[in-house]
Amino acid sequence: MLSSASCCRRRGLAELYLLCTVSRAAPSLPRVRSLTQHVDRSRLTARPPQQNPQQQLRHERIQLVPSGKVDPEGALEQALEGRGEALYRCVASHLKSGNYRAAVELYDRYANRCSTRQRPKDAELQSEDEINPGLSQALLCAISAYAMEDSFDQLLRAYLKIGAPRIPYELRAEHFEWLSEGESIRTKTQSFLDDITSAHFVLKPTDLARYLTTLKKNNMTLSLRRLYEGILDGITRPVPFISPSESNTLHLPIAMTDSSWASFISAWVVCQRPDLARQAFHTLKDLGVRRGPATWTAYLQSFHHARDYDAAMEAWKEMRRETKPDAPAYQSMTALLFRSKQPREALGVFAEFQKGEKVFEPKQVLAVYNGAIDGLLRNRLLPQAEKFLEMMKARGVTPDVVTYNSFLSHFGRAKDFEGVFNVMAKMNAEGIKSDVYSFSTILSALLSAGSKDAVDLVLRVMKEQGVQANVAIYSAMIDDQLRRGDEAHWRAGMALLRTMEKNQNISPNNITYTTILTHLYRPNWLSPYLREAYRNEVLDLMYKRGLKFTLPDYHILMSTCLENPNESNVKIALGYYRAIRGRDIPCIQATYYILLSGLAAAQEWGVAREIMEDITFKDINHSLRKVMDGIIERTQ
Repeated sequence: MLSSASCCRRRGLAELYLLCTVSRAAPSLPRVRSLTQHVDRSRLTARPPQQNPQQQLRHERIQLVPSGKVDPEGALEQALEGRGEALYRCVASHLKSGNYRAAVELYDRYANRCSTRQRPKDAELQSEDEINPGLSQALLCAISAYAMEDSFDQLLRAYLKIGAPRIPYELRAEHFEWLSEGESIRTKTQSFLDDITSAHFVLKPTDLARYLTTLKKNNMTLSLRRLYEGILDGITRPVPFISPSESNTLHLPIAMTDSSWASFISAWVVCQRPDLARQAFHTLKDLGVRRGPATWTAYLQSFHHARDYDAAMEAWKEMRRETKPDAPAYQSMTALLFRSKQPREALGVFAEFQKGEKVFEPKQVLAVYNGAIDGLLRNRLLPQAEKFLEMMKARGVTPDVVTYNSFLSHFGRAKDFEGVFNVMAKMNAEGIKSDVYSFSTILSALLSAGSKDAVDLVLRVMKEQGVQANVAIYSAMIDDQLRRGDEAHWRAGMALLRTMEKNQNISPNNITYTTILTHLYRPNWLSPYLREAYRNEVLDLMYKRGLKFTLPDYHILMSTCLENPNESNVKIALGYYRAIRGRDIPCIQATYYILLSGLAAAQEWGVAREIMEDITFKDINHSLRKVMDGIIERTQ
């Protein structure tokens, strides 16, 4: 039995797959839920079915209806060939009849035979679409059977033998709809599924990194916390199944790595929760984990935002006592010291790095040198940075475009155009080609000086350097200019767009136009008049080219509008929704999730309730259903 603390830690872990079906269509989603909000576990799984449960259990490719009239041996053979429908029917039939032991024994036979066969590597499985849904449903039914037999260790062994596959979220939701109404089987299944989710992420660092990236990108702090605490529970419970480190003195089947711990700490930092990053870091010491360079480097990042020089120096000293810093650690520490306006201490740390730089990879060494040059320039120490560059060359470290971009940025900020063009001349002499950032930096420098023909000058420089401008380069430059937010850079960005419009070889595409519109809906310094004028110009240009937004384009635009839900943006988001309906583009559940969650965040409850009337899906996925339930509660 789990302790109440364990149960609380793992509450809502199933929600980690919240973005699985949404993020592909909507790269940027509205923020959901606060850390302090209570999560009602019953809403995750227990919802009275509105139709026959067996009718609800289905997948778009196959009709997954349990049947006891399937030969188990034939089902096993088909499953081993990657076709799991028959195995699913067998296991589900045992589960529905309450014969949990038979379901477990059958799945154990499948797992044992899987372990003797060669499985495709993760790299060969490019997406969830390539995973047979029948096998996933068979696994879900097996998890329920193992749960009713209270045999988690046996389940984990079977899960490891079949390769620890991921379970698509939509199939999870269907499975809980199909289960009997008894709370016992639902609760036990959820408990075992939570642990299997934790096991999957620990065993699959690539999947872990991908999910953490999604959570960081959308600042999903609550989901990040649940994932972390679910894994921590697997380590700290009375009978653990996860080892806190690869030393694995407990001989447990799976173990966390230094890089995985570092990923979590880094995620807390990106989500602007350095307090939780430090808490996680100190927890490792309590667990007896030897913290490696990757974890220490992530920990140092937690001091960057506050520029906490004293605490960072204490951490650095402790790190050197516990382990040997690697190149990224030196880079992080010198960057922090430069940001804290402590260039002397930063150069002291760099001197220590130089003594042992030969043991590091050339790319890592170059990154540390580039960071030091950028730090010197940001501290307005140009003479020292120039000497540093010469010393760098003398030591056999070849500068690259990043090195010179730091000098370009410095001279651009100082409006020193002679310096800018001297740097460009050096780059030409050394055969270093400018990149998009270089050209955009030059453009910004010219704009800050009030140059009216800045765009033409930059395009001329590009031509002189033999850079063949294409849609990607123009779009990237436009994006960089618009990120700066002020009117001068917006004029430059729109001038670049008009240049593209005149050239048939670099015609703007949907991505170009969508990028511009998303910047309009984010906070900027444009007046409402200019914002509307630019929006109309972009839409007119699209109309003239005969371009229309796709559903993913609409998702991005609605999501961006609702990230900054002022009155104007809410109206625009609703306008995009009406355009989708007016063009008879079939809405998917992600469409409604983006719109309703954004309207809920903006507290536009009445409008959200009206939108809900348009939803006609027979089976609503878990994430959308939770948003709808919240809206109903607010509008009853």
